[in-house]
Amino acid sequence: MKKTGFLLALFFFLSFTGCSESTEGLNPSILEEEDIVISEEVTLTVTPKDDRKVEAVLFNESDQEMEHGHFIYLEKKIKDSWYQIPEIVGYADESLTILPGEEFAVLVDLSNWPKTEEGTFRMCKALSEPGKPFYESAVYSVSNEFEVKK
Repeated sequence: MKKTGFLLALFFFLSFTGCSESTEGLNPSILEEEDIVISEEVTLTVTPKDDRKVEAVLFNESDQEMEHGHFIYLEKKIKDSWYQIPEIVGYADESLTILPGEEFAVLVDLSNWPKTEEGTFRMCKALSEPGKPFYESAVYSVSNEFEVKK
């Protein structure tokens, strides 16, 4: 009897602990830092497409041009908290300018990040004003949440 009770307790323990997703190797969201400024004038909209790809559209609704690079922060929601997922591939980043009223669209392949098979995600892009140091003029655009399903 004791053996059966122990096995049942062990089964339930392993069932519940096995269901939680690990955050090992992930950093808390960059948006948790105190000095982060989130732009309301530069929007980032993400639309899921086929084959683990999403379209990310950055739209500059402000009255000034902004600079950004190709780098995208991808974050995953795990247990009601956001975690930054490190990108697997590396590339040379370049500065791109987005003028007032313009948009920049890119197709993003989620297979460049681990832990993206399924879940709730969002993207963030860093932008800055041309001619100013990044640390003085940096703002972040945060996308809508989007779902990836197996």
